[in-house]
Amino acid sequence: ALTDQKTSGNNKTSSVDETGKTDSSKSGKSISIAAAVGVGVNSRKSSASVDDSTSTGAYSLSSGGNIDVTAKNDANAQTQGVGAAVLTDTAIAVGVAVTATDHETTAKLGDYTKITASTGVNVTAQATQNQSADFANKLMAEAVAGAGAKKTGVAGALSVINTDNDTGASFGKNVDVTSTGAVNITSTEKNHIVARAIAATISAGAEAKAGVGATFALINAGNTNKALVDEGSKISTTGDLTVSAKNLRQSESSFGFDGDYSLLNPTSVFQTSNYYTEALAGAASTGNTALAGSFSVTVTQNETTASIADTATVSAKDITLEAENRQNARTLGGAISASQKTGVGVTLNAMVLADTVSAQLGKTGSASGASLTASGDVAITAKAEQDLGSILVAGSVGGSGTAVSGSVGINVIETEANALVSSHSAISSKGGVDVAATSKTGITSFVGGLAVSGQTGVGAGIATNLILAKTRAGIGDNAEIDAANTIAVNADASEDI
Repeated sequence: ALTDQKTSGNNKTSSVDETGKTDSSKSGKSISIAAAVGVGVNSRKSSASVDDSTSTGAYSLSSGGNIDVTAKNDANAQTQGVGAAVLTDTAIAVGVAVTATDHETTAKLGDYTKITASTGVNVTAQATQNQSADFANKLMAEAVAGAGAKKTGVAGALSVINTDNDTGASFGKNVDVTSTGAVNITSTEKNHIVARAIAATISAGAEAKAGVGATFALINAGNTNKALVDEGSKISTTGDLTVSAKNLRQSESSFGFDGDYSLLNPTSVFQTSNYYTEALAGAASTGNTALAGSFSVTVTQNETTASIADTATVSAKDITLEAENRQNARTLGGAISASQKTGVGVTLNAMVLADTVSAQLGKTGSASGASLTASGDVAITAKAEQDLGSILVAGSVGGSGTAVSGSVGINVIETEANALVSSHSAISSKGGVDVAATSKTGITSFVGGLAVSGQTGVGAGIATNLILAKTRAGIGDNAEIDAANTIAVNADASEDI
């Protein structure tokens, strides 16, 4: 191996407040407040490279074996915030957990690097989050709050995860490679991101008034994953060329209710998910009012690209240019309230997936494209697959008054899958040429609302799915393709809801 770097690290942050602060100075009344805030910031860099050079001072490499440049980044994080306040007239508990990641994983042959001989060249970047065995059952952010009071109890939990990671494998500008074996530029990313927020409160006693429980769980992911052969590079090999960027699924299992009730086990669900949010809230009072609300949001804006840039030239056997993003997203939301008079329970979840997946030869609108010559087949493919599953339940009990419960689930798919041969690019193949973009969406949702009251009860559940995905496969103006076998251009989009 020419160069190989692996970075591994575990971040664990916990904050616990079980007693809180009590103030009983006013008319014999007591107030207990417990607040716990856990914040974990995880920033790791793993880089393996042959440094950039110039045309007059280029690095020249020659090997009787393979030349490998490998960067690996294995990061794990866990943040907890737990607050509990009890046994006072008024109890207020707050739990907050925040995890932020900013990882960089890069493998690169620098500008003007020259490889005159090798049996193969491999430039590999591999990034993972919470994939080690010790973190298989861990949550990146977990917030828990509990309050017990004689009069009024309030509990709130907030769990937030933000990821902004960059992963990339590349040949720089004007790299010149000669090889008798396979040339691979590969970038992979696999994430296991879990946020949980749980809050429960009870108000009990002769002077009980109200219980309020509220939770919010948020995941925001904006990662980039790129595999690139940059401008002016030349690759000549008797083996295959692969330029690949992939975001890998946590599990191949699809979410559903086809008799597999193990999916109702939150632990089972989050273990098989790339993204999982869980927000549970409960409130009970022997007084007049109990309010419970749980809210969860998942937003992904990831970018996955594999490209061979303008003025790059390639001669190889089979040539594969592929970008792939396959992910699972799950959520569990619940809110339950009960009181002697009025009980209100509300659950709301939104999942918005706005990822972009692109495999591109050349640059759109350019006057000079890239050139591929293959003694075998050429495949340029982009694949976006998203499997979403949600269980949302709200319940309320109002003994002698009103009970209202409702759950709302909103799923928005705005992914793009693009497989393109840009203007002025050229492909010559002694096999076939396949340009294909695929988008596949699966959504399974269960929403329910149950209300029980001696007078008025209202329960409702609403699920809404909005599919705005774009799937495009194309060949630009003035592009030239010459193939001995089939030339196929396909765009295929499907939904299973």
